[in-house]
Amino acid sequence: MLKPQIKTLIKVVLTILFIGILIQLIEIDQVISLFKGANLSWFSLAVGIIIFDQVFMGVKWNVLLRALNINVSVYIPVIAYLRGRAFKFIIPSTLGIDAYKAFYLKKYHNRTSDVVASIVVERFLGIISSVLIIAILLYFFIEPFNLPLDKQTWIFSIFCVLLALITLNWLVDHNNYLTDHRALKKLSPKIYKALHSALLTLDELKNKKNKLYLFLTLSVVEKIFFGAAIYCCARSLGVAEDSMTYIIAATPLLSLLERLPISISSIGLREGLFVGLFSPLGIDASQALSIALLLRATEITQVAVLIFIWYIDPSPPPGNDRDISTVSH
Repeated sequence: MLKPQIKTLIKVVLTILFIGILIQLIEIDQVISLFKGANLSWFSLAVGIIIFDQVFMGVKWNVLLRALNINVSVYIPVIAYLRGRAFKFIIPSTLGIDAYKAFYLKKYHNRTSDVVASIVVERFLGIISSVLIIAILLYFFIEPFNLPLDKQTWIFSIFCVLLALITLNWLVDHNNYLTDHRALKKLSPKIYKALHSALLTLDELKNKKNKLYLFLTLSVVEKIFFGAAIYCCARSLGVAEDSMTYIIAATPLLSLLERLPISISSIGLREGLFVGLFSPLGIDASQALSIALLLRATEITQVAVLIFIWYIDPSPPPGNDRDISTVSH
């Protein structure tokens, strides 16, 4: 197993490599020209969608928390998400957001293990919802390629949706079998611990499937917002005017791929994926990179606009343990 220092070094090297390749593909003058002509109305709309997306994710997480008997005000998970976005620029992928969510919620719920388990299950169900939305929107994703596969695509999409739902239902009903399975114990301790925690938490949802599927439905809907924000960024730069359905359909796959732990905070990786994403639309690398950079600008703007959120802190219940050492670890 690679040491953390080696992993970090590999990520740094790959990040530099990605950036170097992108610089070779683009024209700097074109990128600067696109930013100079950016439409502020579309950019503001993108920022608004990003903020709404974070609020929606907080409300969605609260559904799962209540299903796991973690009863806090809906404002708590919403604030955790809005603040957590700032840590995305410090710690790679969603790890920074998740760490802050656990850190913050510890003030309002004594059992750290419950909070961490809810986050693990949230991410697991997030993967399931990504599979669902990719399958549902698959037709719109392959439409620009003009493939004669309309009927086959819809059949495959229905099959994938049913398979994902049946698999999830089976996992909830038979997690005890998986928890004690020898194959699971052969995994690395870190992966085994995460999967074991998720399976045990899923067991608590066995008799609350209505809330489980409500959370899953909200997760599928939420995947659309990020695509809408990307579309607004594209429109701000005056490109991809008639491609909203394609962008929204392709975004869930892009979101999954950019979480691959092969670069620092997905720098270079996201931008490269954007070049591939917009290529079928006839959008060149300079334009695609500009859209990716503008999306990062919306995320930074959201953090700056919501700086006041750090001064809003609902009081925790009297006597609640505020020791967060285990969460920090």
